Amino acid sequence: MCISWLTLNILAFHVSGQQPDPAPQEFSEKFNQARKASEELKRSYSWNSRTDVTKEGKLMDILIEEIDWGPDGNLRRRIINDQEAKLPSSFLIHQVAEEIKSKMISFMSNLHAFLQEYALDDVPRRNTFFSRAIFGVPDPGDQILISCSDVIVKGDKLLWWIDLHNYSITKASVSTTFDGDQIEFSGTYKFLDPGLNYLAFAEILVPAKGIMVQLHCYDYVKIR
Repeated sequence: MCISWLTLNILAFHVSGQQPDPAPQEFSEKFNQARKASEELKRSYSWNSRTDVTKEGKLMDILIEEIDWGPDGNLRRRIINDQEAKLPSSFLIHQVAEEIKSKMISFMSNLHAFLQEYALDDVPRRNTFFSRAIFGVPDPGDQILISCSDVIVKGDKLLWWIDLHNYSITKASVSTTFDGDQIEFSGTYKFLDPGLNYLAFAEILVPAKGIMVQLHCYDYVKIR
């Protein structure tokens, strides 16, 4: 069998450039250290968030908040602007619209709490995720895709893109179901020296209900 010099060079390039798959336990430990440092740093910052809620192409609500951590260790939110869509003027229609709005608010509140579980805030759940996940091959920028199914509910899928330079998340994607509806989440994260990793933009889609939520987090300022 004859193998050309070009084929040999291509094979040599792939073999020499290929990195071994990271050990899940070692990867988990490094990620947990970076995550802990980021969570501690975040308590020194204030930031703004803007939430846009759209239903069937119509803007329903714009909420802008200033957020920081209080002395008691809990998040504090100060509403800067809250613009809701106007309800119909007819009394009966107004009541129906208020009921629909109330159900939507309840749904969105419960959905937010549900999606928060995919942040994997507790260490044991993260360790389980890494132990079961599929690790991709690092790209030229040393970012690696890590994916796992059945993370919170059966049939879901969580994908994290992680920067191997600082073990911070750069992107995240979730495909799952909530209250019988398909939910799609995508998020973009930013990194601030010396180690703050935060969600900068997120989009949540609930196709069956025609709902789209967009969240922007910006103007991170060190206050202490």
